[in-house]
Amino acid sequence: MSNPQTPATHPTFALHTTSATPSSTPAPPAPPPLPSPSSFDILPPLHTLLTRLLTTTAQPADPNPTHTVDPEAANQLDIQGLPSEATKLKLKLQRARMAVMALPDVGRAIEEQEEEIGELEERVRGLKAVLEGLGKGGGIKVEEAGDVQMGG
Repeated sequence: MSNPQTPATHPTFALHTTSATPSSTPAPPAPPPLPSPSSFDILPPLHTLLTRLLTTTAQPADPNPTHTVDPEAANQLDIQGLPSEATKLKLKLQRARMAVMALPDVGRAIEEQEEEIGELEERVRGLKAVLEGLGKGGGIKVEEAGDVQMGG
């Protein structure tokens, strides 16, 4: 009865493990934290601003003003208050734009990204081949979707 080769003694695995030592391969840097989704949520505040503005212009002035306070009247926006309210939205858009520009690789061209994707796909194919080579003795089969099936 022959003993199956362990990963440490398997020639294919040993080839890949000896070429990259922990000291020569630096760990990839951790990506910076992503901005919160609320940083990019511009439409609800814009809708609220426009609704406040439209309700003001749609309702004519009451010739007989009463002293009761309408709850919607407090939420209405005068045209004179529009610039200050719009400035809040402009600042939010500016912060969102700066958050996007601070993300890594924003300036990379599509061709560069496609090239890197191709390299990574080739690396995945190579790793699948290594995994299949390791699994031939133990009945492991790598399927197209990348799932590993253990068999007997």
